[in-house]
Amino acid sequence: MVRQRFNGYLLLEVLLVIAILTGLFALLTPSIQQVQKTTETRRQMLALMLLEQNITDQLTSQLSQVGDFGCSTSKLEIEVGTSDQIPPRLKGYDLDRDADWQYGSYVGACSTFGTLKSGLVELPAVCSSIDVGDQLQASDCHSTQKVPIVSISNDKVTALWPEPLSEGELHVYSQEPFYWFVKPGKVGENAFWRRSAMQGNALELTPGVEHLRFYSLLDHNDDGIADELLNQPHTVTSDKFLGLFVEYHFRLPNCEARQSILAYRTLRGDSWQYDNICSGIGKLVVAKNNE
Repeated sequence: MVRQRFNGYLLLEVLLVIAILTGLFALLTPSIQQVQKTTETRRQMLALMLLEQNITDQLTSQLSQVGDFGCSTSKLEIEVGTSDQIPPRLKGYDLDRDADWQYGSYVGACSTFGTLKSGLVELPAVCSSIDVGDQLQASDCHSTQKVPIVSISNDKVTALWPEPLSEGELHVYSQEPFYWFVKPGKVGENAFWRRSAMQGNALELTPGVEHLRFYSLLDHNDDGIADELLNQPHTVTSDKFLGLFVEYHFRLPNCEARQSILAYRTLRGDSWQYDNICSGIGKLVVAKNNE
């Protein structure tokens, strides 16, 4: 009888403990879920910050080289357009309707000094991507000429100067026209791309760029200060071009979208929705690199 009574008390205690644990679990579950949700939100916000930094780095490295270079006397064209007027090199691409494309020359990716003697320009072999027959730009600050490469050795490159000129030192650099634009990337969502205006396929620079607007900054009196911002599609020359103001809408791939509670209106009049967790807005001034 005593054993049966003891077993009964023990069973009652076990059931009581189970009931207490069940109640505690019911109370703690919402807190645990909230902690997990908060941790995931913080992780996504950090990933969004890293994505923005990557986009900023790509925009700066690509667009700061657009324009003229050094003491070049060339007046290069820079054009900003929309998906309503697509240039032939971008035909067939599904360009984003809320994004601009930009055309310009990427100048100075390879830059060095050469010596002009007897109609030939000799320079150190510092440009690894060039080959015989390619053309570089050469400037003596009075005129700028295209110089075709005629020979390459381990330590020296020789190019042909097309006009008679006395001996001297020249600034020699690369110059290649490109288009920059937004279209679906390799994972399906929009990305930032570039394509040579001359030949070759497009290259995806960074994912996550949903929309993009370019605004040229112009200096009309050569004092180094921007006098005008162009907020409509336009074509300008590099002698008045100081750089770009860029607005962009970016989004994390594979991020569960929150209800967009914020809206940003661009200088062009677009309204972009974002939540600062899965998506955000970036603004950037990219100054032209004259060095």
